[in-house]
Amino acid sequence: MQEDFRLILDLVTVLGVAAAGGLFAALCRQPRSPGIFIGGVSL
Repeated sequence: MQEDFRLILDLVTVLGVAAAGGLFAALCRQPRSPGIFIGGVSL
């Protein structure tokens, strides 16, 4: 059960950071795809 919770927490963290990277890229008037990719890979 503990492993399931850890997996869900890791997935939510990666998706949250990727979304933040996409938002940051959009605010900088850049394409969102590289921002999402860099945000997701940075972890």
